[in-house]
Amino acid sequence: MINKKQIINVFEDRFNNYILKDIRIMLDIDKGKRPKRNRRKYMSYVSSVILMSCAIDYLSKYRFGHDHVNNRDYSGDELNNTDCYKKFVSNYFTKKITYSKKDYDPKIIYKDVRCALTHGHSLGKEVVLTHEDKYKNNHMEKIFISELKEKRCVIDVYLLYYDLERVVRLYISELKKKKDLKAAFFFRWNKHPFVRGYKKKISKKKKR
Repeated sequence: MINKKQIINVFEDRFNNYILKDIRIMLDIDKGKRPKRNRRKYMSYVSSVILMSCAIDYLSKYRFGHDHVNNRDYSGDELNNTDCYKKFVSNYFTKKITYSKKDYDPKIIYKDVRCALTHGHSLGKEVVLTHEDKYKNNHMEKIFISELKEKRCVIDVYLLYYDLERVVRLYISELKKKKDLKAAFFFRWNKHPFVRGYKKKISKKKKR
């Protein structure tokens, strides 16, 4: 019978070798480096950002033990899908954590990226996606885009990925150490186990 430590290890493996790996393939990321400019025209930028948005959604529900049926967290407090996502972005995508050293705006990430792309395969009016090197220092900044003749919040797809990668590592590191995160995680897992075939019942160590 699977125990809690094994479940967390499976969760970590799933993220590193399935979810993040698929995104790296889409962006042609090799050993943490951006691909050469002449290769970038073959990359799946929009699809990769959709997957990153889904990954954030996935993480947020385990982080706060979200019960999306009753709009509650594991402790019973009210928490809907929107607030769960935004809360995760606010708590983890901060300049103290991110590779880009930028604070993310949860409203923009949720509305103009996550919702717009996932539900309509288009971006909200506040943002622009880019892979151009000239804009990488403006990631998550609202600047004037000459091609569009207006201001937009710049989102560099590669920095978004690197930031997500750091956030995943941090969350899993915290999950292994903190009791409240484990309580939230297993509350969610008991309702929606993420690996088919695994029993919901968790083995308990026998007292000696």
